[in-house]
Amino acid sequence: MFPSREVLKAADVLVAKDAPWQSELRLRQAKWREQLGQPAGLAGQRRLGSRLPAGDTTNNFLTPAVARAVAAAREDPGALISAPRIYDNMLSSQPLAFNLFAELQQDLDLAAVVGRALWPDLIESVESIRFEWSPGRADPQFLGNRSAFDVAWLCRDRTGTATCVGIEVKYHEDLSQDPGSPDSPRYSAVAAASGVFRDPDEPALRALPLRQIWFDHLLALSMTRGDGPVARSRFVLLAPAINEAVNAVDVRYRSLLRDALTYERRTLEELTAVMAAVTSADWIRSFQRRYLTPSTRMS
Repeated sequence: MFPSREVLKAADVLVAKDAPWQSELRLRQAKWREQLGQPAGLAGQRRLGSRLPAGDTTNNFLTPAVARAVAAAREDPGALISAPRIYDNMLSSQPLAFNLFAELQQDLDLAAVVGRALWPDLIESVESIRFEWSPGRADPQFLGNRSAFDVAWLCRDRTGTATCVGIEVKYHEDLSQDPGSPDSPRYSAVAAASGVFRDPDEPALRALPLRQIWFDHLLALSMTRGDGPVARSRFVLLAPAINEAVNAVDVRYRSLLRDALTYERRTLEELTAVMAAVTSADWIRSFQRRYLTPSTRMS
């Protein structure tokens, strides 16, 4: 059951363009903000319950380690860390990615335990976890564009071979944003050489809403070509189970693949269940309460 208009209006999260599932996610963030004791921020001149006040640079992050990871990523040349959005937009998938993976970035032994449970064929050890990472922005060896993974796990498998799990994180987003022109010959070349698509010239791959997923998948595939930095890679589309747009895109995208070994859809619920099973740290429970608990169960 999704929240009613009355409930959304009372929480200052009634947004006309939101689908019902998006309204539910927006309400969860408003309730989390209320639990923090913070007032609602503004979107233009309007009070919006899923925003933190302007100038708040801490409350969107679950732990100090998350805040440090954001600060470090902002110093990385080329990393697209959008401020003030990273600080005040509670719905954005970018702070969510940091909230989920920054603690693992600081504890690579724990990350390896999680990685072996999630991707046992690719991960035995974790060398680093990077945010907004690309093997080479605008480098023609890869895609020649500015595509990057929201999160990249750079790892070794059981044989010591270099591997990568590149992750695109979505929460409230519906994949309607245009990531750029699909017309580069490099995209077609990587798609054809990979052998993973039923038809590498399929127009649906180049159209919205599949285009961003295609770009990210191609980036993962380009890393294993020639003298690329890894021998094997996988692109992971990560979102909550409630995200109907991602669910629909996953079904359509998967139908266009001949070989799905380099692509998968995972839910936030799956990942956090694995993490919660191997660590008793408060941050993972806080993450689950904030992002994944139905609004009707948030006090």
